[in-house]
Amino acid sequence: FKIFKNLSFFSHYNDYFKKKYIYQIAPILSGKNITTDLIISNIVPKGLKKHTVPFMIKYRILNANGKVLSRDSYYLETNKRLTIPLNIKNQLNKNHINADGSVWLKMIPLSAGYLGLTRPHIRVSAKNSINTIHLQHGRRKGTTFDTSFLNKNDVQYLSVINLENKNNNLKIKIKNNIKILKKFDIPIKPLESQC
Repeated sequence: FKIFKNLSFFSHYNDYFKKKYIYQIAPILSGKNITTDLIISNIVPKGLKKHTVPFMIKYRILNANGKVLSRDSYYLETNKRLTIPLNIKNQLNKNHINADGSVWLKMIPLSAGYLGLTRPHIRVSAKNSINTIHLQHGRRKGTTFDTSFLNKNDVQYLSVINLENKNNNLKIKIKNNIKILKKFDIPIKPLESQC
C-alpha cells in the first residue's frame, strides 16, 4: 500500500516537473526598405543569480494565405542570441507595409532552469527607424489596443493573424473617449494574416 501511495503522490505532482514548451506567433511585415527578423535572446543580465537553459528552437514561416513556406530548427545555447531573417522572397520592394505572413515558434527547453529570462521578439527595421515587439501567447478573448496620433499625418498599422484553422470574422472598432469613429468587419481565412 505504501508503494502505491508514493506513486499516487508523484502522479499528483507530476505536472510541476513537466517541460514547459513556449509557443508563440508573430507577424512578418514587409514593404519598401522594411524587414522583419525573429530574435531570441537567451542571455542572463550580469548580477542575476538565475540561469538560462539551452533550447531547441523550431519554427515555421507561413505566407499571408496560411501556406507553410519553410521550416527549420536551431540549437540555442545558454548566454547566446539567435537572429533569423523572416522576410519572404520578392516581397521587399512594395511601397506600403503589408502583412506578408507569420512565423510560428516552438521553444523546447533541454534542461531544468528558468524560462522567464528568455525573450523572443521580432525586430521590424525600416530605412530610418527600428522597432521591437515582444511576443505573447495567442488569445481568443477580445482585446484593446491604446494608441495616439501625434499629428494628422501619422499612419499606423495593425497586423493580425488568424491562429485557428477556420474562418473568422475580425471586428475592429476605432474610438476616442467620446464615440466610435470607424468600424471594420473583416473576414479572415484560416491561418491568414492581414495588415
